[in-house]
This record gives sequence, structure tokens and C-alpha cells, in this order.
Amino acid sequence: VFGVVAYEQSGLNLSAGLRLDDHSVFGSITNAQIRGAYTVADTDTKVFANWGEGFKAPSINQLTYICGFCGLTEPSSDLQPEASDAWELGIEQKLFDGRLKLGATYFSQDTEDLIIFTFTGGYENVDRAKSKGVELFVEANVSETLRFNANYTYNKAEDQATDTQLIRRPKNKFYAAATWDVMEALSANISVTHNGEILDTGVSTVDDWTTVDFRISYQLVENVELYGRINNLFDADYQVITGYATPGIASYFGVRASF
Repeated sequence: VFGVVAYEQSGLNLSAGLRLDDHSVFGSITNAQIRGAYTVADTDTKVFANWGEGFKAPSINQLTYICGFCGLTEPSSDLQPEASDAWELGIEQKLFDGRLKLGATYFSQDTEDLIIFTFTGGYENVDRAKSKGVELFVEANVSETLRFNANYTYNKAEDQATDTQLIRRPKNKFYAAATWDVMEALSANISVTHNGEILDTGVSTVDDWTTVDFRISYQLVENVELYGRINNLFDADYQVITGYATPGIASYFGVRASF
């Protein structure tokens, strides 16, 4: 059950909410959320601040999973739900009559009993974890036919009990994409994704990787579109998790119809 109350007046937006989760195993928990934003009309500047609590119960799979290669013969009996407390502060700025938009956000999140997977104990809880960092983004309408957007995240995620980096949380992530409307019916898009080095289970690490994807679409008639995409255009050899191979270059083509 959840409820939200909101107020909006002259560029000011405020909201507050409550949510009640009732779980058959872990009982009931109530979380709150508060959001606020103000837009300065004369300068197209928006500032905002958000605070919220979170609750995430283990999934059925996590509660019943038996990690045989970990040497276990039954599911983890003491797996607990996650509880989090997070806040963020940010600013967004529009320039050149809205054709350029810039934004920056600082965030911080504390989590108790963070659920992770290891090759020694299966699904386990991290007693206390903290993530904090910065998100940056840019959106630009370069011309009537060319659009560009990009975002970057720096995230310092640590196990506070051991003062070590959390597994599978990259400190650096980057994404950029450009879309070109070649003609009214034809559009093309190219994007770049970069994922920084991560700590995997134990002391092993997964190297940083970068992939490029290409997409194209053609509006054949009003309700029919031809499309194609090439994933991993330059056939990068990389892993997201140690031991899990990822596809090389792959192409897909199809027809999409709407009625």
C-alpha cells in the first residue's frame, strides 16, 4: 500500500509519500520519501533534492537457491531483506532556448544487509554498505536532424565493515549516443558504452571494456517500420562477470508494425 501527496506552484514542486510492504516471511515495514524541486523560469535553472528509504526482500530464487559448488546442501537460512536510506542533490540547466541541457547530481546511499552472491556462500548479506558519487549528463539538439546525449557516473561503493570495494560495482560508467535523422523516414543511431574495472569475487578483477552499437530504422509506410542493429560493432572481447562470455559482433534485422 502506498500514498503520495504533491504540491506544485510557480516553479516549486514538493511531494511526500509513504509505502507499506507486508512480507509473509519478514513482516511489515513502512518507508518514507520526500522530493523537492524549484525551477527558476528566467534562467531555466532547476535545483532539486530527494530523500527516501527503501526495502527489498530476497526473491524466491534467493531464498531457495542451494549453491552446490559452494559446498552447501540447503539454502542460506539467515538471508535478510535489504534496507536503505538515500539522498541526492542536483542541478539542471537549459541553454540556447532549450537546445542544450546540462545536469549534475551528487548521491549517497546507505544499505543494511545488502544481498550479494559469492562463490563460497551463495547468496549472502553485507552488513553495512555505502555508495556515493556523482552523475553528469548532457543532452543537445545540435541541429534539426542531429541529436546527442551522454552521461557519466562515478560511484564509490564500499563494504563498510571491511572497508573494501563492493563486488561488481564499477567506479566509472560512461554512455554516449548520437542520432541522425538522415531524412524524414530514415534515422540512424550510434552509441558507445564504457564500463570501468570491477572487483569480482575474491580478489579477482574484471577489466574495463568499451562497446559500440549501431541502429538504423526506416519508416516504410505509416504503420510499418524496417529496422536493423549491429551490437558490439568492433567485436570487442570482454566479460561483465568472470567466466561469463559475452557475444561478439551480432546483427539483427526486422519489421515492426503497429495497429
